[in-house]
This record gives sequence, structure tokens and C-alpha cells, in this order.
Amino acid sequence: MATFAVSILDGTTYDVTIQSGVVTIVDHSNYDTNTESGHAQSDFSSYKKIYVTDPDGTEYVFSTLGDGDALINPPSGEVLPISTVYTSTGDGVYTMYLEAVPTWNAAASYVFADGHYVYYNTKLYKALQNSTNKDPITQTAYWEEVDAVDLPAKYRLEYKFAIVCDLETCYQQATYAAMCAIESVSCKNNLCCEPNFVNACKLSVLIYHVEVLAANSDWDRATTVINMGSQICSCLGSTGSSCNCGG
Repeated sequence: MATFAVSILDGTTYDVTIQSGVVTIVDHSNYDTNTESGHAQSDFSSYKKIYVTDPDGTEYVFSTLGDGDALINPPSGEVLPISTVYTSTGDGVYTMYLEAVPTWNAAASYVFADGHYVYYNTKLYKALQNSTNKDPITQTAYWEEVDAVDLPAKYRLEYKFAIVCDLETCYQQATYAAMCAIESVSCKNNLCCEPNFVNACKLSVLIYHVEVLAANSDWDRATTVINMGSQICSCLGSTGSSCNCGG
């Protein structure tokens, strides 16, 4: 039996793309192919949320329930896969949670062994035993109320990504200044002490390593490296956000 699993995978790559600081999250969850009872695409008619936490800890919420910062449609009526667009607030490491839970269906046969969860009447519930037509509100022997953070991986996905748009723009400007420095000196001069050249080299190394660290899920170190780059750019007085970037 197939098990429902929230996903942003298209089979080959992670579908979170970043362009000019705008993040596109593509939900590839198998709404239309899983075979679990009560988990058809039509059952995902109420509850879906995407939480994005910025580097400073600010949270932005997309919700089908009208209780977030932006309203999104439930998966039941959407053409798959489903894209959601978020505008970032600047460089740093972001954390995203994608939650999708089917609405309780009285006709469905829920299976305890399959770890079934449902959404019903503004609350989330966990199956305590096999059941059909057991109201989660009144049939407490069959269902237990839970919080969203208690949802297992099949309904709740955590994903992190890094944005370095400002660093990319700063690096472009530093590289231009470094090229001017190269053109202004002879081949006998030492560029190692030329500040524009040195800063361009530093930023190149830092941006490259953000990608490496992101690929290895070393997010604490990635944050440190991004902050190092931001300090260099602050000294240069050149930051911006017009670029295609991300990790």
C-alpha cells in the first residue's frame, strides 16, 4: 500500500527555486497517486499550510484556513504540482515547513498501522485504532487530538534553503572594482594587498562555500559564512538583491 507523503521533490531535484529573492516552492506531494483510504486528492479539501521562517526568526504563513499571512487554496481543487511564491527578506538560511492533512471522511476506512491523521472541525486528530465512520470529536477511543508539530513526516515536511542574493550583487560589484585594479597595475605589481581584489576573492570563496554547506545540510556554518560575507559587503557599502541565486 502506498503511503501519503508531503514532498517538494520532482524525482530528480528539490523544487525550491530562488530568483531575484523570490522563492518558488513547488509541492509535488502524491495527492493523485496514493492509494490509502481517505487520502484521495479530493480528501485534501481543507488543511494545508506552508510556514517560512526568515533568518531573523520572523515567520510567514501560507494557509488554507485564513489564519495565516496569505490565503492559499486546498490541494483538492488544484492542478498538480502546486506552486507557492514567497518573497524573501534578505540573505540567510530559511526554514520551511509544508503540512498537508486530509479532511476526515466518514466513508473512509482508517488504519492505525498506517499512522493515519485527519483534519476535522478546526482540529487535527491521530488514529488510535482502525475505524470507519467514527467521529473524531465524539469517538475519543478512536481518535486523539494533536498539534501540528506532532504530525509525522508523511504529513509534515521540513526543508531549509539559503539565499545569497545580496552577496551575489556585492560580489559582482567587487569583481568590477577588482578588474579596474588589475587594469591599473603592471604585471609586476602584487595584487594581494589591493583591497578590491582581496574582497572579490573573499566573496567568491564565501559564496561557493554556502552552496557546499547547503548541499551538506550544515546550516549553522552556512549562516556563519553568509554573515561573514555580509560584513565584508557592509564595509564596501554595496548590497543589493537583483540576482539569481540560492542554495
